[in-house]
Amino acid sequence: MSNQLATLPDSDLYQQDFYAWTKRMEAALLGRKWSDIDVDNLAEEIADLGGSIERSIESRLDLLIGHLVKLAVSADDRPRRGWWNTVRTQRRAIDKALQKNPSLRSRFDALFAEQWTEGLGHARSGLRDEEMDLVIEADPWLTPLQAMTLIDEAALRALAPRG
Repeated sequence: MSNQLATLPDSDLYQQDFYAWTKRMEAALLGRKWSDIDVDNLAEEIADLGGSIERSIESRLDLLIGHLVKLAVSADDRPRRGWWNTVRTQRRAIDKALQKNPSLRSRFDALFAEQWTEGLGHARSGLRDEEMDLVIEADPWLTPLQAMTLIDEAALRALAPRG
């Protein structure tokens, strides 16, 4: 850290050089120098870190839902293998995030419901015009459990409402 940055108050350093601020906070925490901790900004960063885990799951749910919807409504044979690969990848990543953060399991059903519309939008971007009409704006027709476990494409197609 440059001498100029080293003399900055924590709140100024936080604004001007976030990395240097994190190193300063790390040193203060490890040295148990409680009076040197920028409590307000540190609390904000910890809250943001927790939120980023939730946002990651939301993003993965968007992809998962989108690809499951495409598999349910598309007549196209060609991209199906790639769509299933994406489904498996997103499921594994969501499972891993929930294993590392078990308190988010209680929010999973709500996150799924909240991301349903975003997932439908993602699905539409990969469908032909006539297939897009099959993606009905409605309450989720998949449960979170089905989205995380269903591997039978015929069952998936049977669940999807048709426009």
